[in-house]
Amino acid sequence: MKVVASIGSYRKGKTIDTLMDKAIEGVKEGCNAAEVEKICLIDRDIQYCRNCVVCRKDDPAKAIARCPIDDDMQEFYPLLDEVDAYIFGTPVNMGAVTAVMKTFLERIC
Repeated sequence: MKVVASIGSYRKGKTIDTLMDKAIEGVKEGCNAAEVEKICLIDRDIQYCRNCVVCRKDDPAKAIARCPIDDDMQEFYPLLDEVDAYIFGTPVNMGAVTAVMKTFLERIC
């Protein structure tokens, strides 16, 4: 079982990071063979979606649509396609997820 855990907090080692570690610990206790990759989004170069619609015009038979933005998301697309589960952790800012998490979520759809 492969799991990716994405953290959308701006502060490492604080509440969301600690809660994510507990969630990862629970996954590993429930499935000893679980491989979990923890991603701190704030450490990555994730640019905003430019609404260029290249991904929408790409071949729908492909597993992953092409995105012309050359940033760290290019390494995440194959990873996100092969995992069995996702864990998202983010604080609530202004009634919504953080900007870094929102940017990440927009880019993975």
